[in-house]
Amino acid sequence: MYKSKRQPRAKQAEALQKLEGRKAFAVLMAMRTGKTKVITDDFGRLVAEDKVKDLLVIAPAGAYMPWEEAMYTDLPDDIANKLATFVWVSKKDKLKSWRQELANFLAHTGPKVLLMNIEAISSVERARGLCNLFLKESKGKNMLVVDESVVIKNHQSNCSKFCVDVLSEMATYKRILSGLVAPRSPLDVYQQFRFLDRSIFPENFERFRDRYADVKRICQLPMPIIKNKYFNTLKLNKPMSEKQLQEKSQFIWPDMTDFPPFGFLRNMVVSSPETLKKDEMVNAIFRAGGYIPSIPMIKGYKNVDELHDRIAPHSFRVRLEDCFDLPNADYSFRNVEMHPEQERVYSDLKEFMTAQLKDAKQVTAQNVITLMLRLHQVLCGHTKDEFGDYVAIPEYRTAAVMDILDDYDGKAIIWCSYDNDIRKIQFSIEKTFGEGSVARFWGGNRSTREYEEKKFKEDPDCRFMIATPDAGGRGRTWDCADLVIYYSSKNNLDHRMQSEERVKAVGKTRQVAYIDLRVRGTVEEKIIEALRNKIDIATVISGDDWKEWLI
Repeated sequence: MYKSKRQPRAKQAEALQKLEGRKAFAVLMAMRTGKTKVITDDFGRLVAEDKVKDLLVIAPAGAYMPWEEAMYTDLPDDIANKLATFVWVSKKDKLKSWRQELANFLAHTGPKVLLMNIEAISSVERARGLCNLFLKESKGKNMLVVDESVVIKNHQSNCSKFCVDVLSEMATYKRILSGLVAPRSPLDVYQQFRFLDRSIFPENFERFRDRYADVKRICQLPMPIIKNKYFNTLKLNKPMSEKQLQEKSQFIWPDMTDFPPFGFLRNMVVSSPETLKKDEMVNAIFRAGGYIPSIPMIKGYKNVDELHDRIAPHSFRVRLEDCFDLPNADYSFRNVEMHPEQERVYSDLKEFMTAQLKDAKQVTAQNVITLMLRLHQVLCGHTKDEFGDYVAIPEYRTAAVMDILDDYDGKAIIWCSYDNDIRKIQFSIEKTFGEGSVARFWGGNRSTREYEEKKFKEDPDCRFMIATPDAGGRGRTWDCADLVIYYSSKNNLDHRMQSEERVKAVGKTRQVAYIDLRVRGTVEEKIIEALRNKIDIATVISGDDWKEWLI
């Protein structure tokens, strides 16, 4: 009998029970409820039963690397000791040593876990080829997992098509993981569940969309052309009798017997064409399986309960409030990769600063910290030129924040160290979630920040607070939020400790999650490690160990 190193919590155990014997399933567990452990135990159980040997995990860039640690944390020793893992990193692909490591991984005869970021599948042909080869060589004894599966929700993207049309067809066991499977639109579930099993949604996307959305099609063609297309599609030359109406209904909707569109046909077909509006004719053409150039505009959604019923047998939903056995606080990281330009600037600056310190007569903790913060600014996507002017640098950090918020449905606080960060994040949140969804508390909005704070605390549509610890880190009570994201953190232990307290309140029982964004192998990692361990960096840096902190 399979036994994990760590006992699953109540909802994790329930999810494992739901997964047993299922080849395709959606684990829709909210952030922090432990869905990674569920899949790790599910994989371990299938390995122990000799049903699966290899696992391919596809996830966003900041979320795929932690899977490696999770495997060794939970898999029992008899499996973990035989396990080989490989983490795809695109920028290492041309290194000879890395390719040899990959070759050794593929030649491994025991269980294997390949961790692939979705961005690589989108743009790197060799990454797609590796996924293909990995699943093919497993000879059917495999599991394919898409973590944060909203990354494949777009049915038109090449990346999504590759996952659904190619990889899914080669996988025996398939899982999707998400806290919010449809964060923007109920239609988002279509491609994700097609990845699991095409029979869940056998209809094409256009018919699916028309069933669950109110669609208005804008067609700029002249009315005579539309009318001609209308008659040709429905093969009409005069209004139909009731008997013909029923026959036509079965012809148009043979696979939707539970949805006889008699009313639709009576309005669109039996009526005289001269009384029909242009958009009514265009809709009739599409409902009959025809096509005419037009732009679909979604006005709203319908039949949502029916849609829920269609996915319910293939999924298990867990909300944060359903879990009674979570720890009071959860600390985690979201790893962020550097943009190539960012990496170049960071490397040049680090080399210059290191040389500058080497030439200094005396190295103090303060000048080391100052130089660390200059590097830290580059990691956040900005620096200053020789004239002291602000220069923006491309970065992936803001996109990582949006990935986290996409998978979350409550209120959240995003702490930033620099004013430029506030502006960038505000723009991205409002673009994605709409105006009125974000409040700010920083030096740049002194005249409005009290009003914005009130709105954040009282308005359910205002879900996000962006703040600097200097302005909002003290004396504020923002316990309506259960998620705290540190977009960036300066070396200020007092600011860190005070900012963590803002979401706490007497009697609050909901778990709070703290997520630090970080770039591995940089000064940021050392700053966060010190803050997490309640260490004041200035008191521990000495003139002898400055290289350890800076490099």
